[in-house]
Amino acid sequence: GDTDTKISFDTNIIHFDTANEERLRIDANGVVCISHTNALHSGNLQVATSGSDAIDINAYSSTAANGGRLTFYRSKDATIGSNTIVADNDSLGRIDFRGYNTNGNAYDIGATIEAEVDGTVNSSTDMPSAIVLKTSGDGSASPTERLRITSAGLVGIGTAPETNANLHVMGSSRGRAIIHAGGTESAQLWLRNPKGTWKIHNYYDGDALTFTDDSSERMRITSTGLVGIGTDTVYNPLEVVGSSADIMVYDTDDYSQNVSGGAVAFAGKDSAGNRKTFADIRGVANGSNIGEFAIRTRQSGGNVTEAVRVDSSGRLLVGQTSSINGIYGSPPPRFSVSTTTASPAIFATYSNDQYASRIDL
Repeated sequence: GDTDTKISFDTNIIHFDTANEERLRIDANGVVCISHTNALHSGNLQVATSGSDAIDINAYSSTAANGGRLTFYRSKDATIGSNTIVADNDSLGRIDFRGYNTNGNAYDIGATIEAEVDGTVNSSTDMPSAIVLKTSGDGSASPTERLRITSAGLVGIGTAPETNANLHVMGSSRGRAIIHAGGTESAQLWLRNPKGTWKIHNYYDGDALTFTDDSSERMRITSTGLVGIGTDTVYNPLEVVGSSADIMVYDTDDYSQNVSGGAVAFAGKDSAGNRKTFADIRGVANGSNIGEFAIRTRQSGGNVTEAVRVDSSGRLLVGQTSSINGIYGSPPPRFSVSTTTASPAIFATYSNDQYASRIDL
């Protein structure tokens, strides 16, 4: 017969040989060793290899879903063979990746992949679970959670995801996500719902950040910081182009007479290099549903104060915020100048059916 193939019984050991080489051993503790002769670690099944695959799981089936499987089972009962329902946060199984550390004389854990219960198990077909990936940082052998996929399919990187976030990224000090396009292509972020898709492109050719809907570009920020809305050719810091290119500046503060209203400010650096508002143009609320227009300027050493106003009747007021009546009870002038210092005469020009033009001194 074949004398190179045998089963041997040593003291508390069974080993299986082929071609005069031991292939499998069961030691006194019931540990099964394949391709080595000593139990090296804590597992009941230990397979050794120097280069090739240690374990292959092969599947042969015409059914698409029938691939190779590695299955973990978990009962919450401490007695082997007894079954008790698992609970939220219980581990269902874990794969550890270890490496030998010569300083510590041990195989330290570098990373783990673990499945754990993620919620209440409340029916015969209910097993909400999460997948957790952990890695050990430099100087540590205690893996820290890096990525989690919850039972709802939410993904958290560096944190457990919030319930309203499909993807939640958090850094220990700075959170950062990079979408990097190789070659001469653009990096893109697509935001889609049933009504359509919005796209944010970092174009390589145009060297610009663009915002587009399903068919048209809506906004562009060039590499020099110019912003174009409704145009892809931008020459100024802000350009708005369209058939009805209106811009609104909306003040959300509560109503305050002669104060409420949005403004466009003109600012720069003063002689000391400090940022200052030199002038602004402001819409002014001056009563219920009454709107006026004011121009404010900064006098030497002072604050920005109102210099010119166009009131709700279209009158132009210089140096005053409200109209004054003309002489002899006549209506307020269409153009009025007021001053508290020595200055030329205040004059007004009238033009209607009742009053002739004149100058009031």
